[in-house]
Amino acid sequence: MSITVTVILLIILIWKGYLKDWKEYYATLLYVITCNLTYIVLCRDYWLWKYHSPFLSEKQIELFNVLILLPLLSLLYLSRYPEGVRKIKKFIFLSKWVIGSMLIEGLFIYFNEIEFDHGWGFWMELPFYFVMYTFMRLHMFKPLLVYALSVITALLFLWIFHVPV
Repeated sequence: MSITVTVILLIILIWKGYLKDWKEYYATLLYVITCNLTYIVLCRDYWLWKYHSPFLSEKQIELFNVLILLPLLSLLYLSRYPEGVRKIKKFIFLSKWVIGSMLIEGLFIYFNEIEFDHGWGFWMELPFYFVMYTFMRLHMFKPLLVYALSVITALLFLWIFHVPV
């Protein structure tokens, strides 16, 4: 699934011409990668969610998702973000992305390519995606604020889900 989703994202990014704008979003893409790598380091022995692939090893699928899939997804989200419109339209855009991400995650569940553990479940994806996409967009304008909010959010998740660090 990860490879399929990545190929689809790449096709869309090339077709729509968004791939050429990656430099504009470079700092935010690094932020997304850093957040994911931090999750892998902190939760390596206590996964809240874990991806599987019939074609890639555990480490390969994690690196693939962190270094390729998520940056491409982030680039598409940021490239399509509506500018100069009312807040309600921005909220609708965000909501569509959250719902779309949850639908894709549902496919990962259906094909047994993701598992949840230690109290994390599919129900957590709703607030998680809202926070993820909101922080991603906010990072472009207020990176220091997002770093602080990310640390607070991470500490909250570590506490709520009793992640041993």
